[in-house]
Amino acid sequence: MNSPKLDITEREQSEVFCTRLAGTIRNLKAVLEKETAFVRKHNIDGIADIQPNKSALSEVFQRDIMHLRSQAEAVSRLTPVPLAGLKRDIEDLGKALDDNNRLIEAKLAVSESVVKRIAETASEMKAGPSCYGSGAQMPAPASHSSAAIAIDKVL
Repeated sequence: MNSPKLDITEREQSEVFCTRLAGTIRNLKAVLEKETAFVRKHNIDGIADIQPNKSALSEVFQRDIMHLRSQAEAVSRLTPVPLAGLKRDIEDLGKALDDNNRLIEAKLAVSESVVKRIAETASEMKAGPSCYGSGAQMPAPASHSSAAIAIDKVL
């Protein structure tokens, strides 16, 4: 899964590079789609299980994209057809990434809202009575300290 460090000077080198990058893109897209499905199903264990693979593929993808940028002229000249296919694959990957991000952001917003409501309710429960006490005296104002709640936001 390592990226080549050499300049691309021959058609065969360019084709091998484009084929490998296309495979990385397809694999990364498949992992993102799997993660999106796990998020929809609230399958936290499934999400955690695919993170090492997702990280490794992301690393390889980033290195290969940097290499592609540095060798863009040669790759474009030597293998224009595979390069056009890579552009389509990258657009598809971007769509999968956008879908994944939108879903995660929506789930996070809902979770934060739920946590906020729980904290507010817990705070109200600690506030005590809101009526007159003995001798018709108003009880001291309750302090509205936040209730401590720990949330693990890592998916």
